[in-house]
Amino acid sequence: MLPYDARIFGQDWNPKKQMVVDYFTISDKVAEIYTIIHVSDSTKSPVFEMESTRVSDALASDNLIDYSHYY
Repeated sequence: MLPYDARIFGQDWNPKKQMVVDYFTISDKVAEIYTIIHVSDSTKSPVFEMESTRVSDALASDNLIDYSHYY
């Protein structure tokens, strides 16, 4: 396990978070953005969400695994 704690960057990220959400949800280029990142055919609704319990649950078992040996 790596001694890295992403929570310490919250104060840097929090002011920018809403801009990212807006870019992927209400931008006038949403259709183009989704095509470029290959999610335009997604059946998920909403297509973009910043926090997802389903994603978090799926990755929970990997959270503390050290993958550094692959690099």
